[in-house]
Amino acid sequence: MTKRVIVGLGWYTEAQWPEYLRLMEDDVDKVHAVWLQKALDLERDLKKKGIEVVRVPVDLIDFDLWCKTHQRKRDGASRAVYVQENLRER
Repeated sequence: MTKRVIVGLGWYTEAQWPEYLRLMEDDVDKVHAVWLQKALDLERDLKKKGIEVVRVPVDLIDFDLWCKTHQRKRDGASRAVYVQENLRER
């Protein structure tokens, strides 16, 4: 039996991008279209490897509160943990 692998991919809208840029503490793509292309490429590559990808919409207000509650920076490592936690809740 093959084990099913599922990965959550944080998903952001273009409308969220100004707030995303304001919040994040690490080096992120400055333009939504650049981020989107990278996200779509990653999604395609993972699917080619047989990994199921679930787009997880990120609520930036909730993410900010989560980071404060868990005393975490608003960075890539925190985004990954937050997305995986929200994936499990689906």
